[in-house]
Amino acid sequence: MADAPVAPSKLDAIPCKELCKVHPDYDADGMIERSDFYHGGQQFERRKDKYLLRRESDSIPGTKTREVRLSVAAYLNEVGSIVDDNVAATFQAQPYLEVEPDAKASGADYWRNLNEDADGRGTDFCALVKERAQQAVVQFRSYIALQFPQGDAGDGTLDSQKTRGALDAYWCGLDAKDVDDWERDDTGNLTMVRTHRVDYLRTYPSGPRTIARHTWTYIDANCTREYVAERHVDKDGGPWGDELAYGTETPHEFGALPVIEIRIPKELWMMDKMLAGAKALFNADCSRAYAVHMGALTHPVLKSDNFNQAHMVLTESAVTRIGEKDSFSWESPKQEVFAALQAECDYLRAGLRSTPHSIAKNLPGQQENARQSGSAKQQDKGPMSNLLRSLAEPIRDAIERAIRLLKKFRKDEFKVTLRGLDKFDIQADEMEINKTSAFIQIEGMPPTAKRIALEYLIDTYLGELDEKDAVAIKRELKGDGGEDISTLTDNIGKIPLALQQLALARQRFIETGDTVRAERMARHMDALLNEMDLAGVLPAPKTATPKPPAVITSPKTGGPAGFDTGQVAQSYTK
Repeated sequence: MADAPVAPSKLDAIPCKELCKVHPDYDADGMIERSDFYHGGQQFERRKDKYLLRRESDSIPGTKTREVRLSVAAYLNEVGSIVDDNVAATFQAQPYLEVEPDAKASGADYWRNLNEDADGRGTDFCALVKERAQQAVVQFRSYIALQFPQGDAGDGTLDSQKTRGALDAYWCGLDAKDVDDWERDDTGNLTMVRTHRVDYLRTYPSGPRTIARHTWTYIDANCTREYVAERHVDKDGGPWGDELAYGTETPHEFGALPVIEIRIPKELWMMDKMLAGAKALFNADCSRAYAVHMGALTHPVLKSDNFNQAHMVLTESAVTRIGEKDSFSWESPKQEVFAALQAECDYLRAGLRSTPHSIAKNLPGQQENARQSGSAKQQDKGPMSNLLRSLAEPIRDAIERAIRLLKKFRKDEFKVTLRGLDKFDIQADEMEINKTSAFIQIEGMPPTAKRIALEYLIDTYLGELDEKDAVAIKRELKGDGGEDISTLTDNIGKIPLALQQLALARQRFIETGDTVRAERMARHMDALLNEMDLAGVLPAPKTATPKPPAVITSPKTGGPAGFDTGQVAQSYTK
């Protein structure tokens, strides 16, 4: 660690027109379009003339067709809602950093405090990561830059620097448009990035902003090189001439590129697949709005075999004298026109909304899922869960990489773990509640089965309760259930449903490694089986049955983890 900040050294000047050259994959126009259609609002309004297709009637001299079309054109932001909905579904389990409880070493509080303030400006960790994820979904990439406080690093010892906060890096966001050049190694990992920033400055405190300052910053694993050039705002936006940018170089000791990339795989480029449809929908909506606007005003229609305006008396709103065989009327467009335009809008809108599902169905592994059994599909929750999981993976990878690099630099030996971003069942909550509600309303359902189903639902959504609340809830459930075992004798056909639900839940917990809840489901199954046995409702084994129900091993006593729950249900209904 350095005892004090290293002074920057001067670099040779570079022509500004050379610095304006960007990476071949840097698509400024594409990023502007995706940003416009994602954000909508005033940002889109400023450029909607670019997206409204031109018609021949727009160029007829003396008409204002184009102006009218633009005035009624409104962008209804479908793609922004689709992206936000999918990002929100990916963030059902909000990300946070967990430090091992007994970590009391110098610097542990830094990691804990990141959850509340990640960038030094009050942005909590979850909000920062979610913003980066949204940018990555829209622009296919975004960045997290680790920036360290400026100033004296202390006496050079590790503890001193941690105590003074000299190693407390801020996690700051960088958008795709900010990084216009980069280099990668043979494995595809970034080795250098270049950012370009423009600041508009005043020549004196109360004066107008007349100076445009351009700053190009090269960042790699060893140093930061910064080039600066200024020009008048009137010339900004045009090509550079012979102006030079003067640079400085500042070494850093991070030992790696302090910019972490979140890179979305090409098969998940949602905005790329929706952009053409969004443009088509905007123009279809504009055609519909223009037709409604113009159709709201009836048009004068004059029919004449011998049109002679001199023989007619015309006013702005009527014809007061026409020939004997002439006719005049006010007419409106046929309603079929509006219906066709609305149908086209609905078709395009439905296509946009189906885009995430189309992407999900074509992800690797989904064809194998399509051949799964019904119970396996129910546990997998379908292709949308696979899509959300695939979106979360590059986000998790980027954050975990940042944690590893920062821990190595700070020499923190305690464990820091990323939690969250691991729940992807977008319909799981609603489905689980609806299933439980339907299950307990089955006519003749045993009270014990109802109680166990409700206990499972409470365990799932309320988490680990304290003992007092848990006892109170179970007492209330038992009070509502009545525990009338004698009613079980006429409900043998309903009992396998309870066993099947519990067995499926236990199997899911085993596969996810949640042994605590798996054992809890096993105890519930044992309780139900024992209660059924006491009530005398278990059927006697038949000699023709090779393996009667009594042979099925109780889950509590070590039954097979993957036994066929359908076979269990079938054996009880024979």
